[in-house]
Amino acid sequence: MSGAGCTAFIDLLATKQSLDIGRDNYISAIRLLRQALQSNIKHLDSRDRVYAFSDCAFIEFKDLDIFYQFIQGMRASLFPQRLYFRCGIADGALEPEDIREKVDRYKTRINGFVFGDKAVDAFLLHEKFKGIGCIIDEKVAKKNEELTVPSAYYPAESRKTPVAYRDFPLSFDRVEDEREILNRFVREFKKQNTRSKRIGRYYLSLLITWVNSSSFSETKYDAKSRSFDPASPLLELLLLDRSFEDYLAELYGHELIYFSLFSRLHEEEVPQNIQALLITKFRKKLALRRKVGEAPRFLLADKLKNEILDQITL
Repeated sequence: MSGAGCTAFIDLLATKQSLDIGRDNYISAIRLLRQALQSNIKHLDSRDRVYAFSDCAFIEFKDLDIFYQFIQGMRASLFPQRLYFRCGIADGALEPEDIREKVDRYKTRINGFVFGDKAVDAFLLHEKFKGIGCIIDEKVAKKNEELTVPSAYYPAESRKTPVAYRDFPLSFDRVEDEREILNRFVREFKKQNTRSKRIGRYYLSLLITWVNSSSFSETKYDAKSRSFDPASPLLELLLLDRSFEDYLAELYGHELIYFSLFSRLHEEEVPQNIQALLITKFRKKLALRRKVGEAPRFLLADKLKNEILDQITL
């Protein structure tokens, strides 16, 4: 991608809740974000710029693939701290202007920047996004589908139809890293969902993105030992962890995770005994069965809906 580039707005999730439960937590979150930005600016092009303030930042960048590396670095820095973020990415340059250039007498007493219209577009994208991750302008995402994966979020519990969007895939250097980050994510999700169902629903999108970022093509399942080879922390959580299954059932729209997983398993032609674990969940959970017919096509094609229905009614 070239030309005018893009504008991103990124901010930490639930920092207001951090402030509610303690000043020190809020200060710590801001400090960790600043450190993450400082550590990962190396991934950006020398032409790119970051404008940080408090628990958020505007970023102007030229290439989406380079910005993806920056986002991966931000995830690696913040996720182990159980800090998550929303990011809106708009098409077009940020157009920053030093505010001191706009005054004469008081330029030594004023500091800051003003931005062009694309700053508003990026902020509004981020603001409507009730999830964790990056929501990318449709025009930009369409040109860069190979860099992104499908995901979804619910803008409100009262809305029955999820919103589709494209996000950057997650990746991990080692399975141990994925397991540790996933465990921390689950703990934070449980805490935030208990505190606020409104904040809890933000965690749905990251799990969908996680599923659609994962490769299961080489995965085998040993029913006797109840283990996957190679190890898959995500499959262990979604298919074998019954306590998490019960907890996840409280999350509005949780069926989208299972629809995404079925589609992914089918696409990668995993062994039948792995698919059977998921079909068993559909058979046992009335809430899941009732939602199959309503599954959005961008996560579960009609052909796969029929396949689920055929198997759960055997």
